[in-house]
Amino acid sequence: MPGTSTSTTETIQASSANATDFFNGLLGLLVALCMKAQSSYLTSNAKDILDWLIGDLSSALAGRDGACNGFHYRMPTHYSSLLVALSTIVVFVYGSICLRAIGTRFHVPLWKMAAVVTLLFATYLLVDAFVGFSIVLGIGVFVALFSLVDPGLGSRRSNEIGSRQIVS
Repeated sequence: MPGTSTSTTETIQASSANATDFFNGLLGLLVALCMKAQSSYLTSNAKDILDWLIGDLSSALAGRDGACNGFHYRMPTHYSSLLVALSTIVVFVYGSICLRAIGTRFHVPLWKMAAVVTLLFATYLLVDAFVGFSIVLGIGVFVALFSLVDPGLGSRRSNEIGSRQIVS
């Protein structure tokens, strides 16, 4: 039975590495997202960031073009936040590749986690890119925060329910 405990230990280590890699990836992308949103807000004429986001949301819902009441200048924070986002993505991809080499048990949760990280990176890229980006921003941040609470995105609950069924 020594082989069983080794595979169980490897499974536990891979599972915790998977969750840690995912949490670090999400938090790194959320930091980069905050950096880019703040620097984009600073180039606008809004009095605070909430007014800027609400103004974008109302422009999108009303079908208006966004008012060009800012100046077209990319702050240096855009580039440093891009470096933070890309380095976070590289670490997540490297960890995912290492976990795939261990076995096939983590494919479904890993794909869900990769989809959330991809959504958050797309959200990062779309900040201040078009009128209505605040809708995409809200969805991306909501999914990321939900994923921090439940990294399996509900798969853990369905597994627990399935394992509790009594068959007579």
